[in-house]
Amino acid sequence: MKTNIKLGSKVRILDIKITQFSQFNITTNFDVSRSPLVEYQTNLNYRVIENEEKVVCLLDVKIKLIETNEYFAELKSEILFHVTPINNVVRNFNDNQEINTQLLHDITSFSISTIRGVLFEKLKGSVIQNEIYPLIDISKLFPNTNSID
Repeated sequence: MKTNIKLGSKVRILDIKITQFSQFNITTNFDVSRSPLVEYQTNLNYRVIENEEKVVCLLDVKIKLIETNEYFAELKSEILFHVTPINNVVRNFNDNQEINTQLLHDITSFSISTIRGVLFEKLKGSVIQNEIYPLIDISKLFPNTNSID
């Protein structure tokens, strides 16, 4: 993947790391025909490694069975992007960094799509293999995709 952000920076994917995947033993019986069967809990965080011109999307997903309120699986990932020049899309304020919202939108969209595929593959053969990780409207997460000043 290579894309151009409004401010002239180039973005490419460097690596996709699955840092943890756990599928838990469920001790309670539940109705597998129920729809929806699971609840997805998604957590997004970002990290900038400025001296290496990297932005990292940390995406964690927990899958909970609705009927029993038990966790079924958990996946933690890091998706690394190379962004050049990074100072076009990251601004420093004291000890904090502000990332351009268009960049956040683009890397989040790519990261979520990637994890959808990873979950599809990891959950094959399980009782929830036919559950679909829901589509997420990224524009609601980042309503203002204007560049930072």
